[in-house]
Amino acid sequence: MARQQSPIRIVLTDAERAVLEHVAGSWARPHRDVVRAKVILRLAEQDTLTHIAVDLGVGRKMVRKWGERFVHKRLHGLDDEQRSGRPARFSP
Repeated sequence: MARQQSPIRIVLTDAERAVLEHVAGSWARPHRDVVRAKVILRLAEQDTLTHIAVDLGVGRKMVRKWGERFVHKRLHGLDDEQRSGRPARFSP
């Protein structure tokens, strides 16, 4: 049975790959950043959405979301977007 490729096509530049590999291997970065970087690197290898989701322990919808955001906004797409609501009352 042939493995179906991801519908998301990502071609990384050398600079993007270097940044993503640095983030993916980091122990000091937030876990969400590490997972997002790993998702993009795996999509660039043309792995399937399901296989990536199972290996990284996230849902297929999350893999698709970060892949599509990367396609449209490149590295800036991996940052959290502004949220609505009341500002925090206490500093982090």
